[in-house]
Amino acid sequence: MPPDIADELKKEAGYLKALLPELDGVQFHDLERPDVPHGQPATEELVKWASQVYVYSIVSHFREILRSTLTLYDAGQVAAVFLCVRSLFEMAAHIYYVRKHVLAHLDQKDWDAAWKFMLKVNAGSRYMKEEYGDKLDGKIELEESPKVQSAIAAFNEYFNGDKKRATREYSFLSEFSHPNSFAFTNHLDWKEAEEPDKKMKVSFTRPTTDMMIQAIPSGVMSSLSVLSSGSEFLRKLGDQSLDKPLDEAMKIVEPK
Repeated sequence: MPPDIADELKKEAGYLKALLPELDGVQFHDLERPDVPHGQPATEELVKWASQVYVYSIVSHFREILRSTLTLYDAGQVAAVFLCVRSLFEMAAHIYYVRKHVLAHLDQKDWDAAWKFMLKVNAGSRYMKEEYGDKLDGKIELEESPKVQSAIAAFNEYFNGDKKRATREYSFLSEFSHPNSFAFTNHLDWKEAEEPDKKMKVSFTRPTTDMMIQAIPSGVMSSLSVLSSGSEFLRKLGDQSLDKPLDEAMKIVEPK
């Protein structure tokens, strides 16, 4: 690995390694559901409760995928690092998208719209909907979760002045996550024919670890976005319990 790439990769991964202990220190308190019977009109308190459940959940899941990313990074598992960073990026887009829509509904005091949206976010499943239809056992209504592409499209707004950066970056990470040329070429070593009567040869090898410089910075950016979106979202919901730990974690991955 060229020294400049090695140094940059080590620096970017260092941000994530410093971030994980901070996230491990985040303590989530229990969230008691407001006393609103099923089928009754949603209330502001119910919507805020559902939104808090979501933020706590996605930060918890982000923390675990980050842990997996770093474990794979240390083990030199290049292909799997791309898969994990793509997941981190999806979560950054998702929380931005959810925050935007819920806060818009809250501003309009449209509790029912906000509740229906959060029901899809927290309990929706495309698999369950396709497998069992509209209702499970004819009783439990099934919702489909928001599409990732909708979240990515909204996430473009996060990058001021670059209206397609999220779409472009997600597409790039996806290229390494699917069975296609970007993924395949990491394993190929092309050798041109050295003599006129010889043929080109292709050898197969493991990806070089310097390829992770194409992924790890996206993990750093995703971390900052998840933390900033989550922190702002909770403040708007009136939950200040995580202000300090999330703000301290943000300082680690903020641009220097």
